[in-house]
Amino acid sequence: MPDLVMPLVFMAFLLAMFYFFFYRPQLNRQREQQDLQSGVGVGDQVMLISGVYARVTARDGEDLELEIADGVRIQAAQVAVLRRVDETASEADGPHESTQADANPSDPDEDAKA
Repeated sequence: MPDLVMPLVFMAFLLAMFYFFFYRPQLNRQREQQDLQSGVGVGDQVMLISGVYARVTARDGEDLELEIADGVRIQAAQVAVLRRVDETASEADGPHESTQADANPSDPDEDAKA
């Protein structure tokens, strides 16, 4: 009888580890994503799962009307929202301007030959 107890304890331990390290965190992530998607309102700046940035202009149940450019509006499902975008951080960063070094990176071998 004692020979059967250790494998059962080990299996219970493995199941508990699986639950706490894999299943429970995934449930928390899903719950957070659902809360985010249901909490999106008119005026929010969002990023869709396709990578498109847009501003929510209207909401009709599970559908959103999004403005992706001035005068360009699309409709998307609420579940397509990946995250809410912080406008102040994106405006403070500004557009990325490439420099001459970014456009023409030098080859280390060419520098050594010169």
